[in-house]
Amino acid sequence: SAPDNGVEQGDNQDTVSNPPFITRAAATSFNNITVYALAGKYDIQDLKDLATEKFRSRSDPYFWMQSDLFLALEVIYSNTPSGDRGLRDIISKLCAIRTDEFSENPRFRELMCKDGSMALDVLVHSRTIYKNDVKDLEELLTDVETEEKMLEAFITRGAMCTSCKSSSNLEVKTSQVQNKRFYILCTFCSVRHY
Repeated sequence: SAPDNGVEQGDNQDTVSNPPFITRAAATSFNNITVYALAGKYDIQDLKDLATEKFRSRSDPYFWMQSDLFLALEVIYSNTPSGDRGLRDIISKLCAIRTDEFSENPRFRELMCKDGSMALDVLVHSRTIYKNDVKDLEELLTDVETEEKMLEAFITRGAMCTSCKSSSNLEVKTSQVQNKRFYILCTFCSVRHY
């Protein structure tokens, strides 16, 4: 008997079946995978698009338990042509978001070794996520530097402590208060201005 890999053999045509051990929450997503694969097989583009949108609606990477996500990854890559990017892009991006968490997982590593296109897709999405994170951090750093320069310019133009009215004892300091990056400290009376 052939191992159960989420594919049923019938009439010499493969169709996706729900794997035997998935969470109830993931079952709907597996139904969408099935509809997508069948719609692709029978060239029903509107149905394929609908299945894609329904699958995408559950594309929060933390909605999925690891085992369900790995199984969905395997079922999608086993039942869709390599050039069909619909569900492949969605599932590989979900895995890429959680790559740090998955990288030491033996099942994930096995899947990545088993299918080079799957591994490449996850890698490409991981790199995109990394590049976007770097870009976001660079923008944040620019914002922080700009804010600090604005405060220093404010002091240079003669800002005054509202408590002691000193203008020569003001310094920009890094804040530990949430949502406040900097504050102006009057070194004369120790008042912090946020």
